[in-house]
Amino acid sequence: MPPVTVRFVGGEPEREYLSPAGVAIYLGVSDRTVYNWIRDGRLKASRPGPKLLLISRTQLAEFLDSKNSRPRPSPAPAAPPAAAPKSSPDPKSKSRRK
Repeated sequence: MPPVTVRFVGGEPEREYLSPAGVAIYLGVSDRTVYNWIRDGRLKASRPGPKLLLISRTQLAEFLDSKNSRPRPSPAPAAPPAAAPKSSPDPKSKSRRK
């Protein structure tokens, strides 16, 4: 995943914001996932109006840095395949090898 670049203008971070849908498209996840991250406090967002939710590019970059710096759990080892039960010859079978 490419890093989010934050440009600085006159020493202050450039104020660019994304909607939750924009973040979802950028990260390749669903809108619901982004809203869950915001609800859980993992992704910070501002609410400038009653129906408007915005995520700054700076906050998004910090979120991605924190996600990438956490150690990822190793996948659980795959269980060995179960042995198939051996089939016993049918006692009623009359075919015999000669």
